[in-house]
Amino acid sequence: MKIGIIYVGIGRYVRLWDGFYKSCELHFIPEAQKDYFVFTDGTLPKAPNVHTVAWPDEGWPAVALNRYKMINFIRRRLELYDYIFFFN
Repeated sequence: MKIGIIYVGIGRYVRLWDGFYKSCELHFIPEAQKDYFVFTDGTLPKAPNVHTVAWPDEGWPAVALNRYKMINFIRRRLELYDYIFFFN
């Protein structure tokens, strides 16, 4: 089973990424293959299953309102997965 995980870590929320990633790898369907698509204006530690997507910090509420635009931006890549989850 292949799972695509969409995560928004823009602005100060990028600091929450490390804890989320470790917890998700350990607890969220541990037997599944997981790939993460992280929209961020920052930098993340490298991992083979983490794909960063550069996205500007447009401020609140624009970041929240544009989440579907973000997902649409990578929709072709998401077609490869059995399930897709959005975490924010």
